[in-house]
Amino acid sequence: MRSPLALGCQHITREALRAGLAAGIELVDTAHAYGNEQMIGEAGAPFIVTKGGLGLDWVPDGRAKTLADHARRSRELLGRVDLYLLHAVDPRTPIATSVRALAKLRDEGIVGAIGVSNVHRAQLDAALAVTALDAIEIELGMSKLDALHLAELCERRRMRLLAYRPFGGAAGVKKLAKDPLLNELAGFGSPCEVSLAFLRALSPAIVPLPGATRVETAESCARRVELSAEALAALRTRFVGDPGSAPARAGEVVMIAGIPGAGKSTLAERFAGYTRLNRDERGGTLKQLAAELETVLARGDTRVVLDNTYASRSSRAEVVRIAKRHGVAVRCIVMATSLHDAQRNAAARIVARYGRLLEPTELVREQQVPPSAQFRFQRQLEPPQPDEGFTVEHVAFERTPERAGARAAIVEPEPFDPAIDAALHAELGFAFPIARCTHPPGPPVCWCRKPLPGLALLLAHDHGFALATSIHVGRGAADRGFALRAGLTFVEA
Repeated sequence: MRSPLALGCQHITREALRAGLAAGIELVDTAHAYGNEQMIGEAGAPFIVTKGGLGLDWVPDGRAKTLADHARRSRELLGRVDLYLLHAVDPRTPIATSVRALAKLRDEGIVGAIGVSNVHRAQLDAALAVTALDAIEIELGMSKLDALHLAELCERRRMRLLAYRPFGGAAGVKKLAKDPLLNELAGFGSPCEVSLAFLRALSPAIVPLPGATRVETAESCARRVELSAEALAALRTRFVGDPGSAPARAGEVVMIAGIPGAGKSTLAERFAGYTRLNRDERGGTLKQLAAELETVLARGDTRVVLDNTYASRSSRAEVVRIAKRHGVAVRCIVMATSLHDAQRNAAARIVARYGRLLEPTELVREQQVPPSAQFRFQRQLEPPQPDEGFTVEHVAFERTPERAGARAAIVEPEPFDPAIDAALHAELGFAFPIARCTHPPGPPVCWCRKPLPGLALLLAHDHGFALATSIHVGRGAADRGFALRAGLTFVEA
């Protein structure tokens, strides 16, 4: 498999495109969302890649009809579509649905080949379970090589890996221009030309997609540089790293991964004698924590525990690289906690700490988990795999038994009506506490919106009853979900 010389055309000018094609560019990559397909079609490129399923407003729409409409419009403007990609996964449409639509377009001859863009490994596996693909397109470049494992998969399946942002954008180009090693290799070409050659050499499946807006840049991207074995080895050490370079040392780095509210902090407390690196306590980003890990291992500490979400391979890759550079093994412990349990844990932690539920703005200010963080984790999750360079263990979540308390019923008439409150008060002879969600409809931004369990946890906290021995009287799916998450017995009203 030979890697063609290619250009990414999101911001390309007509002059730069023509210059690149005249200099030997063999593949151009555009998209419906770029709005420049007519210009690309008029230039007459040897191989045309375009993408659909992303509107001009850059909102994903992976429905079959949208993909078909975009494909037909792209073919009309481009003259032909050699490779058609799903531009971005639509969170409202299963990726299997989108891929079946792509396969139909290929089978009907509307497009020549198909693939997916901006996917992680789990999404790619789901797509490949539907049909064979011809290519994927992801961000992969000199400063972001954590997705190299996908290149191996593409080689095995005879797929192309189209790599956008190979230099890391304009800031990355400036950084590469100052890199000492790339300047040492100036005899082979410019830093960007050497970078493109190195990326192609990493795998025959990789097709870098440098962007160009100027004629000289496009012409530079069309130069095919051949690097020596010594140059390739030096570049691999500099940018990929050599996992075997450090002798093995006793100790381990433990990554505890899982959904926010999974119980990671509780498990981490069991690792007595380990240096703990945690965003909840230290703040900052995962990248900054990785830098702290480097410092900790360099000073001689060899037992470290990190309890953060680590949803993606890229978030875990830097930890593995640093640990292996210091000769320390990595163990990944995955908290197998359901979303329902994690929701209850997150809300309960807030009630226990503050004695109430926080407002949406307070959740942000106090760095507490909002419901959206858990939904985002589920969308981004790439389940940890041993091929990432660590062992994997799965730990089931076990809820600590509640303390004994009174038995109670939680009754939530919807919508809230003060007349019902007065009638019940008169009938029963006593008042009962009222807890309500007053936030506007839409995606939940608070923990008091049913079916989230916040109100039940708040009432139990304030009035000392045990959830496990209490009942919830309600109706409909939201009430059933509320009871399930809170650990209540549900009774239909």
